Amino acid sequence: IATGARLDPSTGAVRPLSAEEWLALAERDPPPNADDDAQARHALGAEAAESEGDSFAALWHLDRLAPPRPGDWTIPARRAEALAAGGRRAEADEALAAAAKLAPAGALHGWELARAADDRDAGRAEAALWHLDHRLAERPDDVPSLVLRSEVRGLLGRSDLRDADIDRAAALGLEHADALRYAERRAADGRWAGAAALLALAEARRPDPSGRLIQRRALAALHAADPAGYRDACARMLAQVGPTAPTPDLNNAAYLCALAPGALADYAGPIARLRAIVAAIPADRGEERHAYLNTLGALLLRAGDAAEAVARLEEGVAAVDGKGVDEDWIFLALADQALGRDRSARERLAHLANERIDNFWERAERSILTREVRAALP
Repeated sequence: IATGARLDPSTGAVRPLSAEEWLALAERDPPPNADDDAQARHALGAEAAESEGDSFAALWHLDRLAPPRPGDWTIPARRAEALAAGGRRAEADEALAAAAKLAPAGALHGWELARAADDRDAGRAEAALWHLDHRLAERPDDVPSLVLRSEVRGLLGRSDLRDADIDRAAALGLEHADALRYAERRAADGRWAGAAALLALAEARRPDPSGRLIQRRALAALHAADPAGYRDACARMLAQVGPTAPTPDLNNAAYLCALAPGALADYAGPIARLRAIVAAIPADRGEERHAYLNTLGALLLRAGDAAEAVARLEEGVAAVDGKGVDEDWIFLALADQALGRDRSARERLAHLANERIDNFWERAERSILTREVRAALP
Protein backbone atom coordinates (compact mmCIF):
# COMPACT_ATOMS: atom_id res chain seq x y z
CA ILE A 1 0.00 0.00 0.00
CA ALA A 2 2.83 2.39 0.89
CA THR A 3 4.87 1.84 -2.28
CA GLY A 4 2.23 0.96 -4.89
CA ALA A 5 4.38 -2.02 -5.88
CA ARG A 6 4.46 -5.77 -5.35
CA LEU A 7 7.31 -8.28 -5.16
CA ASP A 8 6.57 -11.28 -7.41
CA PRO A 9 7.70 -14.28 -5.31
CA SER A 10 8.11 -16.54 -8.33
CA THR A 11 10.56 -14.31 -10.18
CA GLY A 12 11.81 -11.89 -7.52
CA ALA A 13 10.81 -8.98 -9.74
CA VAL A 14 9.15 -5.80 -8.46
CA ARG A 15 6.17 -4.64 -10.47
CA PRO A 16 3.88 -1.66 -10.01
CA LEU A 17 0.32 -2.24 -8.85
CA SER A 18 -2.58 -1.32 -11.08
CA ALA A 19 -5.04 1.24 -9.77
CA GLU A 20 -7.59 -1.51 -9.15
CA GLU A 21 -5.10 -3.64 -7.16
CA TRP A 22 -4.03 -0.70 -5.06
CA LEU A 23 -7.63 0.29 -4.20
CA ALA A 24 -8.49 -3.29 -3.28
CA LEU A 25 -5.55 -3.49 -0.88
CA ALA A 26 -6.35 -0.11 0.62
CA GLU A 27 -9.96 -1.13 1.32
CA ARG A 28 -8.80 -4.37 2.95
CA ASP A 29 -5.98 -2.81 5.08
CA PRO A 30 -6.71 0.89 5.63
CA PRO A 31 -3.59 2.93 6.53
CA PRO A 32 -3.16 3.92 10.22
CA ASN A 33 -4.20 7.30 11.51
CA ALA A 34 -1.51 9.70 10.40
CA ASP A 35 -1.41 11.50 13.76
CA ASP A 36 -1.07 8.24 15.72
CA ASP A 37 1.66 7.08 13.38
CA ALA A 38 3.60 10.33 13.84
CA GLN A 39 3.31 10.09 17.62
CA ALA A 40 4.62 6.53 17.57
CA ARG A 41 7.57 7.57 15.40
CA HIS A 42 8.40 10.49 17.70
CA ALA A 43 8.15 8.26 20.78
CA LEU A 44 10.57 5.76 19.26
CA GLY A 45 12.83 8.52 18.00
CA ALA A 46 13.01 10.17 21.43
CA GLU A 47 13.87 6.90 23.15
CA ALA A 48 16.57 6.12 20.61
CA ALA A 49 18.09 9.60 20.86
CA GLU A 50 18.10 9.45 24.67
CA SER A 51 19.80 6.06 24.69
CA GLU A 52 22.46 7.38 22.32
CA GLY A 53 22.98 10.59 24.30
CA ASP A 54 21.81 12.77 21.39
CA SER A 55 20.15 15.61 23.29
CA PHE A 56 19.37 17.67 20.18
CA ALA A 57 17.41 14.84 18.52
CA ALA A 58 15.73 13.91 21.81
CA LEU A 59 14.45 17.47 22.22
CA TRP A 60 13.23 17.60 18.62
CA HIS A 61 11.10 14.49 19.10
CA LEU A 62 9.93 15.38 22.62
CA ASP A 63 8.79 18.84 21.50
CA ARG A 64 6.52 17.09 19.00
CA LEU A 65 5.26 14.58 21.53
CA ALA A 66 4.30 17.24 24.07
CA PRO A 67 1.24 19.01 22.52
CA PRO A 68 -1.04 15.94 22.32
CA ARG A 69 -0.04 14.89 25.85
CA PRO A 70 -0.47 17.96 28.07
CA GLY A 71 -0.83 15.91 31.26
CA ASP A 72 2.14 13.58 30.73
CA TRP A 73 4.71 14.74 33.31
CA THR A 74 7.42 12.46 31.91
CA ILE A 75 7.75 14.58 28.75
CA PRO A 76 8.85 17.81 30.50
CA ALA A 77 11.02 15.67 32.80
CA ARG A 78 12.72 14.09 29.79
CA ARG A 79 13.01 17.48 28.13
CA ALA A 80 14.75 18.74 31.25
CA GLU A 81 17.23 15.88 31.04
CA ALA A 82 17.96 16.60 27.38
CA LEU A 83 18.31 20.33 28.01
CA ALA A 84 20.73 19.72 30.87
CA ALA A 85 22.78 17.37 28.70
CA GLY A 86 22.96 20.13 26.09
CA GLY A 87 24.28 22.62 28.63
CA ARG A 88 21.04 24.58 28.89
CA ARG A 89 20.73 24.27 32.67
CA ALA A 90 18.37 27.20 33.31
CA GLU A 91 15.85 25.88 30.77
CA ALA A 92 16.33 22.40 32.19
CA ASP A 93 15.45 23.60 35.68
CA GLU A 94 12.29 25.26 34.33
CA ALA A 95 11.25 22.07 32.53
CA LEU A 96 11.85 20.01 35.66
CA ALA A 97 9.74 22.42 37.71
CA ALA A 98 6.94 21.98 35.15
CA ALA A 99 7.22 18.20 35.49
CA ALA A 100 7.05 18.46 39.28
CA LYS A 101 3.70 20.30 39.04
CA LEU A 102 2.21 17.48 36.95
CA ALA A 103 3.76 14.41 38.58
CA PRO A 104 2.07 12.42 41.37
CA ALA A 105 3.72 12.63 44.79
CA GLY A 106 7.05 10.84 44.82
CA ALA A 107 6.96 9.90 41.13
CA LEU A 108 9.52 12.45 39.95
CA HIS A 109 11.89 11.53 42.77
CA GLY A 110 11.82 7.84 41.85
CA TRP A 111 12.15 8.61 38.14
CA GLU A 112 15.18 10.86 38.62
CA LEU A 113 16.87 8.37 40.94
CA ALA A 114 16.42 5.64 38.33
CA ARG A 115 17.68 7.91 35.52
CA ALA A 116 20.71 8.85 37.63
CA ALA A 117 21.53 5.18 38.13
CA ASP A 118 21.20 4.58 34.38
CA ASP A 119 23.45 7.56 33.66
CA ARG A 120 26.04 6.31 36.13
CA ASP A 121 26.04 2.86 34.52
CA ALA A 122 26.37 4.41 31.05
CA GLY A 123 29.31 6.58 32.13
CA ARG A 124 27.33 9.83 32.00
CA ALA A 125 28.48 11.01 35.43
CA GLU A 126 27.68 14.71 34.95
CA ALA A 127 24.13 13.90 33.87
CA ALA A 128 23.69 11.62 36.88
CA LEU A 129 25.03 14.33 39.19
CA TRP A 130 22.52 16.86 37.81
CA HIS A 131 19.62 14.56 38.70
CA LEU A 132 20.98 13.77 42.14
CA ASP A 133 21.70 17.37 43.04
CA HIS A 134 18.05 18.15 42.27
CA ARG A 135 16.78 15.25 44.36
CA LEU A 136 18.95 16.12 47.33
CA ALA A 137 18.03 19.80 47.14
CA GLU A 138 14.44 18.70 47.77
CA ARG A 139 15.22 15.73 50.04
CA PRO A 140 18.58 16.34 51.71
CA ASP A 141 18.17 13.31 53.98
CA ASP A 142 17.43 10.78 51.26
CA VAL A 143 19.96 8.00 51.89
CA PRO A 144 19.71 6.22 48.49
CA SER A 145 20.36 9.53 46.70
CA LEU A 146 23.34 10.28 48.93
CA VAL A 147 24.82 6.83 48.32
CA LEU A 148 24.38 7.11 44.57
CA ARG A 149 25.77 10.64 44.47
CA SER A 150 28.85 9.51 46.38
CA GLU A 151 29.53 6.93 43.67
CA VAL A 152 29.01 9.50 40.93
CA ARG A 153 31.31 11.98 42.64
CA GLY A 154 33.88 9.22 42.88
CA LEU A 155 33.66 8.70 39.11
CA LEU A 156 34.28 12.42 38.69
CA GLY A 157 37.34 12.32 40.96
CA ARG A 158 35.74 14.35 43.74
CA SER A 159 36.85 12.10 46.61
CA ASP A 160 36.29 14.60 49.42
CA LEU A 161 32.68 15.20 48.41
CA ARG A 162 32.21 11.47 47.80
CA ASP A 163 33.20 10.70 51.39
CA ALA A 164 31.03 13.50 52.75
CA ASP A 165 27.94 12.00 51.11
CA ILE A 166 28.64 8.54 52.54
CA ASP A 167 29.35 9.93 56.00
CA ARG A 168 26.04 11.80 55.93
CA ALA A 169 24.23 8.66 54.75
CA ALA A 170 25.84 6.70 57.59
CA ALA A 171 24.73 9.29 60.13
CA LEU A 172 21.18 9.10 58.76
CA GLY A 173 20.99 5.30 58.67
CA LEU A 174 23.12 3.67 55.99
CA GLU A 175 22.30 0.04 55.35
CA HIS A 176 24.56 -2.32 57.28
CA ALA A 177 25.92 -3.99 54.13
CA ASP A 178 26.62 -0.60 52.51
CA ALA A 179 28.50 0.62 55.58
CA LEU A 180 30.74 -2.44 55.50
CA ARG A 181 31.27 -2.17 51.75
CA TYR A 182 32.21 1.51 51.71
CA ALA A 183 34.41 1.13 54.78
CA GLU A 184 36.30 -1.64 53.01
CA ARG A 185 36.79 0.61 49.98
CA ARG A 186 38.34 3.29 52.15
CA ALA A 187 40.51 0.81 53.98
CA ALA A 188 41.66 -0.77 50.73
CA ASP A 189 42.74 2.71 49.60
CA GLY A 190 44.76 3.08 52.80
CA ARG A 191 42.27 5.53 54.32
CA TRP A 192 41.92 3.63 57.58
CA ALA A 193 40.85 6.61 59.69
CA GLY A 194 38.05 7.32 57.21
CA ALA A 195 36.97 3.68 57.34
CA ALA A 196 36.89 3.74 61.14
CA ALA A 197 34.91 6.99 61.17
CA LEU A 198 32.33 5.60 58.75
CA LEU A 199 31.89 2.41 60.77
CA ALA A 200 31.56 4.44 63.97
CA LEU A 201 28.78 6.52 62.39
CA ALA A 202 26.96 3.40 61.20
CA GLU A 203 27.40 1.76 64.60
CA ALA A 204 26.05 4.78 66.47
CA ARG A 205 22.81 4.60 64.46
CA ARG A 206 22.10 1.03 65.59
CA PRO A 207 21.07 0.00 69.10
CA ASP A 208 22.45 -3.49 68.42
CA PRO A 209 25.17 -3.30 65.75
CA SER A 210 26.61 -6.54 64.44
CA GLY A 211 29.80 -7.94 65.87
CA ARG A 212 31.29 -7.83 62.39
CA LEU A 213 30.79 -4.07 62.16
CA ILE A 214 32.39 -3.47 65.57
CA GLN A 215 35.26 -5.84 64.80
CA ARG A 216 36.04 -4.01 61.58
CA ARG A 217 35.94 -0.67 63.35
CA ALA A 218 38.51 -2.02 65.80
CA LEU A 219 40.75 -3.24 62.97
CA ALA A 220 40.46 0.08 61.14
CA ALA A 221 41.32 1.96 64.34
CA LEU A 222 44.43 -0.16 64.87
CA HIS A 223 45.61 0.44 61.31
CA ALA A 224 44.89 4.15 61.74
CA ALA A 225 47.07 4.22 64.90
CA ASP A 226 44.03 5.12 67.00
CA PRO A 227 44.36 3.17 70.29
CA ALA A 228 41.43 5.02 71.85
CA GLY A 229 39.18 3.94 68.99
CA TYR A 230 40.41 0.36 69.35
CA ARG A 231 39.73 0.34 73.10
CA ASP A 232 36.26 1.77 72.54
CA ALA A 233 35.43 -0.92 69.98
CA CYS A 234 36.69 -3.66 72.29
CA ALA A 235 34.60 -2.34 75.19
CA ARG A 236 31.54 -2.20 72.93
CA MET A 237 32.17 -5.75 71.69
CA LEU A 238 32.46 -7.17 75.21
CA ALA A 239 29.41 -5.24 76.40
CA GLN A 240 27.40 -6.54 73.49
CA VAL A 241 28.20 -10.21 74.07
CA GLY A 242 27.24 -9.85 77.74
CA PRO A 243 27.67 -12.35 80.57
CA THR A 244 25.46 -15.03 78.99
CA ALA A 245 26.70 -14.90 75.40
CA PRO A 246 27.22 -18.12 73.43
CA THR A 247 30.81 -19.22 73.81
CA PRO A 248 31.80 -18.57 70.14
CA ASP A 249 30.65 -14.95 70.50
CA LEU A 250 32.67 -14.53 73.67
CA ASN A 251 35.71 -16.11 72.03
CA ASN A 252 35.49 -13.71 69.08
CA ALA A 253 35.14 -10.69 71.38
CA ALA A 254 38.02 -11.79 73.60
CA TYR A 255 40.26 -12.47 70.61
CA LEU A 256 39.57 -8.96 69.31
CA CYS A 257 40.78 -7.62 72.66
CA ALA A 258 44.00 -9.65 72.28
CA LEU A 259 45.00 -8.29 68.88
CA ALA A 260 47.00 -5.41 70.35
CA PRO A 261 48.20 -4.28 73.76
CA GLY A 262 46.10 -2.01 75.95
CA ALA A 263 42.62 -3.04 74.81
CA LEU A 264 41.23 -3.43 78.35
CA ALA A 265 41.92 -1.86 81.71
CA ASP A 266 41.18 -5.21 83.35
CA TYR A 267 41.51 -8.56 81.58
CA ALA A 268 40.46 -10.65 84.58
CA GLY A 269 36.81 -11.07 83.60
CA PRO A 270 37.29 -12.38 80.06
CA ILE A 271 40.22 -14.58 81.18
CA ALA A 272 38.12 -16.18 83.94
CA ARG A 273 35.28 -16.92 81.52
CA LEU A 274 37.67 -18.45 78.99
CA ARG A 275 39.25 -20.64 81.69
CA ALA A 276 35.81 -21.95 82.59
CA ILE A 277 34.99 -22.66 78.94
CA VAL A 278 38.26 -24.53 78.36
CA ALA A 279 37.76 -26.59 81.53
CA ALA A 280 34.34 -27.72 80.25
CA ILE A 281 35.58 -28.91 76.83
CA PRO A 282 36.44 -32.66 76.79
CA ALA A 283 39.99 -33.61 75.82
CA ASP A 284 38.80 -35.49 72.72
CA ARG A 285 37.45 -32.25 71.15
CA GLY A 286 40.88 -31.05 70.17
CA GLU A 287 39.94 -28.46 67.53
CA GLU A 288 37.50 -26.77 69.90
CA ARG A 289 39.99 -26.76 72.78
CA HIS A 290 42.63 -25.33 70.46
CA ALA A 291 40.39 -22.41 69.41
CA TYR A 292 39.72 -21.31 72.99
CA LEU A 293 43.24 -21.98 74.29
CA ASN A 294 44.66 -19.80 71.51
CA THR A 295 42.45 -16.89 72.62
CA LEU A 296 43.14 -17.54 76.30
CA GLY A 297 46.89 -17.57 75.72
CA ALA A 298 46.76 -14.37 73.67
CA LEU A 299 44.67 -12.64 76.33
CA LEU A 300 47.06 -13.76 79.09
CA LEU A 301 49.92 -12.25 77.09
CA ARG A 302 48.08 -8.90 76.92
CA ALA A 303 47.34 -9.12 80.64
CA GLY A 304 51.08 -9.34 81.33
CA ASP A 305 51.32 -13.06 82.18
CA ALA A 306 53.65 -14.20 79.40
CA ALA A 307 54.68 -17.42 81.17
CA GLU A 308 51.14 -18.77 81.46
CA ALA A 309 50.42 -17.47 77.95
CA VAL A 310 53.15 -19.82 76.64
CA ALA A 311 51.74 -22.74 78.64
CA ARG A 312 48.18 -22.25 77.37
CA LEU A 313 49.24 -21.65 73.76
CA GLU A 314 51.42 -24.78 73.77
CA GLU A 315 48.52 -26.73 75.28
CA GLY A 316 46.35 -25.56 72.41
CA VAL A 317 48.91 -26.60 69.78
CA ALA A 318 49.24 -30.02 71.46
CA ALA A 319 45.46 -30.44 71.27
CA VAL A 320 45.74 -30.48 67.45
CA ASP A 321 48.82 -32.74 67.39
CA GLY A 322 51.26 -29.87 67.02
CA LYS A 323 49.57 -28.49 63.90
CA GLY A 324 49.14 -24.97 65.14
CA VAL A 325 48.04 -22.03 63.05
CA ASP A 326 50.09 -18.91 62.35
CA GLU A 327 48.40 -17.02 65.19
CA ASP A 328 49.68 -19.64 67.66
CA TRP A 329 53.29 -19.15 66.56
CA ILE A 330 53.02 -15.36 66.48
CA PHE A 331 51.61 -15.15 70.01
CA LEU A 332 54.16 -17.71 71.25
CA ALA A 333 56.95 -15.65 69.70
CA LEU A 334 55.64 -12.47 71.34
CA ALA A 335 55.34 -14.23 74.70
CA ASP A 336 58.87 -15.64 74.42
CA GLN A 337 60.20 -12.21 73.49
CA ALA A 338 58.43 -10.72 76.54
CA LEU A 339 60.24 -13.32 78.66
CA GLY A 340 63.57 -12.36 77.12
CA ARG A 341 63.85 -15.57 75.07
CA ASP A 342 64.54 -14.05 71.65
CA ARG A 343 66.13 -17.19 70.22
CA SER A 344 63.11 -19.30 71.15
CA ALA A 345 60.85 -16.56 69.74
CA ARG A 346 62.59 -16.73 66.36
CA GLU A 347 62.31 -20.51 66.37
CA ARG A 348 58.57 -20.14 66.86
CA LEU A 349 58.36 -17.94 63.78
CA ALA A 350 60.04 -20.66 61.72
CA HIS A 351 56.74 -22.58 62.00
CA LEU A 352 54.78 -19.88 60.18
CA ALA A 353 53.00 -21.24 57.13
CA ASN A 354 52.32 -17.77 55.73
CA GLU A 355 49.22 -19.16 54.07
CA ARG A 356 47.36 -17.08 51.51
CA ILE A 357 44.42 -15.09 52.95
CA ASP A 358 41.82 -13.92 50.45
CA ASN A 359 39.47 -12.05 52.78
CA PHE A 360 40.47 -8.39 53.07
CA TRP A 361 39.62 -8.01 56.76
CA GLU A 362 41.30 -11.28 57.72
CA ARG A 363 44.45 -10.01 56.00
CA ALA A 364 44.10 -6.74 57.90
CA GLU A 365 43.86 -8.66 61.18
CA ARG A 366 46.89 -10.82 60.42
CA SER A 367 48.97 -7.83 59.34
CA ILE A 368 48.45 -6.20 62.76
CA LEU A 369 50.06 -9.19 64.48
CA THR A 370 52.75 -9.56 61.84
CA ARG A 371 53.71 -5.91 62.21
CA GLU A 372 53.97 -6.27 65.99
CA VAL A 373 56.13 -9.38 65.93
CA ARG A 374 58.46 -7.90 63.31
CA ALA A 375 58.89 -4.81 65.44
CA ALA A 376 59.66 -6.97 68.48
CA LEU A 377 62.02 -9.32 66.63
CA PRO A 378 63.60 -7.34 63.78
